Amino acid sequence: MTGGGDELEEMRDAALKVNVGAGREKIKGWVSFDLPPEENVTYTDVGVTPDIVGDAMDLPFEDDSVDILRTRDLLMDFEAEEAGRLPALAREFYRVLKPGGRLITIEIRGFHRKFSGPLRIESIRKGGRVPYLPRGGRFLVTTYVKD
Repeated sequence: MTGGGDELEEMRDAALKVNVGAGREKIKGWVSFDLPPEENVTYTDVGVTPDIVGDAMDLPFEDDSVDILRTRDLLMDFEAEEAGRLPALAREFYRVLKPGGRLITIEIRGFHRKFSGPLRIESIRKGGRVPYLPRGGRFLVTTYVKD
């Protein structure tokens, strides 16, 4: 794991918001977290360096320390490649979220039914179209809460 340092300490003074699986997406006020680049690829190639590099299955945050986690297409990727690890991922998200903390997922329609874990669904709303889905499928924004 690399990155973080003083910038992460400053962000901890405010609400701690983490974009897990950030990829190329940088959101002001959010800590970006992602895997290291694939073999033979550098951060220069993708154009963005995450604040923290690591594995979502082992987030570098203390228990009950994160206010909001956000993912986009991460759960779908886990299901495609490592479906058996989804419950463990849910437990890891639960571990780092503060009581009352939120997990916001942006995934293809219906995926929220496949994500099991200790978090309760608070709301589901329709999002925009997903260009890579046949017939212009839509995505859902699901908010889970840690009770």
